Amino acid sequence: SSGINAEWPLRPGKFSNVLALVAVVALTAAWSGLLHEHVKIRVPGHISVGEGGDLAFRFKVMSHNENLTINATYLQVTKLSGNGTDEDVPFAYTLTPKMKNETGDSPRIMGYVGKVNEKNVTCELQGKYALRYGSPEKKRKQRKFRIRVRGCPKH
Repeated sequence: SSGINAEWPLRPGKFSNVLALVAVVALTAAWSGLLHEHVKIRVPGHISVGEGGDLAFRFKVMSHNENLTINATYLQVTKLSGNGTDEDVPFAYTLTPKMKNETGDSPRIMGYVGKVNEKNVTCELQGKYALRYGSPEKKRKQRKFRIRVRGCPKH
């Protein structure tokens, strides 16, 4: 032995704990990004209705991951204006939760089916819309759709 007693700043046991912690943090960040990819949004791309008619269509926001429960507060429908700002939606919609209970535990919400029923449609309803799901702090998944009101000038 050369008599030199060089030690690592961290002993091997502590070093492996640090590596494990870093790995867990990295996997958690990656997993949260992957959960976003497991949400499916379905909405018709083009919806056409006559002026004064009744608008009716359905949309779905569903989870394809057993560990992800869909939260209705993360669901947003907005009308897209030409100047880049979103407007409130000029129609009402109802949400019906779709439950799943395979394990006997409390059921989880797999998704929501939205239903739109609007009577006596006006030209104000015509335009582009976005159905978004996700927390406002993160990039949200979205699907865009257009409502065309026949008898109204095209935008």
